[in-house]
Amino acid sequence: MGVTLPGNSEDAAPDVLTIAVSAHGNTFFPSADEYILYFETEKVITAVKTVMKNCRSEQGVFLVSGSSKDLAENLKQRLLSENKLKIMDIEGIYAAAGFNNSREKYRPQIPGCYGKDAAQGACMVYSAREMIRIYEAVTEKKPVTDVFVCCAGEVNRPSVVNVPVGASYRDVVRACGGPVTEDYVIAGKPSFSVVEKDTETPVDKDTDSIVVLGSKNPVVNRLETSFSTELKRIKSVCSHCRFCTDMCPVYLEGRNLFPHLIVQSLADGNAAESPWIAGAELCTECGICTAVCPSGLSPVKINIFIKEVVKEAGNRGLKTRAYREGSGLSRFSGHRCMPAAKFAERSGLSWYMEKNIHGEALRIRDIERVELLLLQAGVKLYPVVVKGVKVSRGTVIARGADDSASALHASISGRVTLVSEERIVIAA
Repeated sequence: MGVTLPGNSEDAAPDVLTIAVSAHGNTFFPSADEYILYFETEKVITAVKTVMKNCRSEQGVFLVSGSSKDLAENLKQRLLSENKLKIMDIEGIYAAAGFNNSREKYRPQIPGCYGKDAAQGACMVYSAREMIRIYEAVTEKKPVTDVFVCCAGEVNRPSVVNVPVGASYRDVVRACGGPVTEDYVIAGKPSFSVVEKDTETPVDKDTDSIVVLGSKNPVVNRLETSFSTELKRIKSVCSHCRFCTDMCPVYLEGRNLFPHLIVQSLADGNAAESPWIAGAELCTECGICTAVCPSGLSPVKINIFIKEVVKEAGNRGLKTRAYREGSGLSRFSGHRCMPAAKFAERSGLSWYMEKNIHGEALRIRDIERVELLLLQAGVKLYPVVVKGVKVSRGTVIARGADDSASALHASISGRVTLVSEERIVIAA
């Protein structure tokens, strides 16, 4: 099928389980999730019901910003006859973290969702992209070979593109009429905290949105600040105000992530002995810490650097320490929510937030080469094909270690030209 359908054992099932679907992915401008929920409403609703039935959930919630009036009205009309499905207005909060660190604020709207005892209640949050994959795999019994990607920024025609998994960022940009500047880079991380100069980087199942920026854009210049330069700036101007920590969604959830202490440990030169460095692995890279820093520093850049160092060293001991029980949900969690518009403004990308992307998605199928990563939707997959073999679109080319429902399918027909531990390349 290409997806693993969520479910609960009878013993582990909570008294109240809510299935929530986010319409806004990780971005502050129109996203692929928003497009899917608007144009593929029936499919998403069917998938939500499927997951609810499998998990024995009695409630489904669609997280929609009131500013998306067309989307909210469309859903409202469709859900009139659905007594177990409802819409919740997340009030224009930056979706990368807005729901998770606002549980106390939304708790009255989702009864039992956040019981103190995990056995009393739970909430499982999915993106609309995950729901459409579940629909295709479970309801239509077909392999997941294509994804929706929102392409905005400095392109001639900002659009939502339906593209084969493994197509490159360049393919997506070309489908949107090409860039308005010849020399461009891609910002595609959840917080747009880093830039990708390699436009051949492949789209995977979790790719929701990319922003095309000219290489001379001030935002790019800031994002390309080296780690060493950032560290020097921290030593010079960090005032230890701890705004970065006080607004961090992970910290507000009670986890052991304290960006201001990580920054201080590096600035003081005692990172190796610091008990706080391990928390960097809990960072979701939402970028709120950078957006609120009054000195214009980037704690998220520091966390990304630490995670890369740990990954290269193969040392997972830090993660074990970081996952120790924290102090519990902060009493401020329902009040410290970053508005999407403010995040866009502080990130220097507010101009792109005004671009409306409507109409049918651009569907491109004339892709001659795809590079399929063997880490898709957080699942590590292993090849079941060898170099030189011919495959048809939809053929299983990789599976999970336990041979479960998780699988990766060829997104185009052609010959396998490369098989490695990280990727499989197919050329038409």
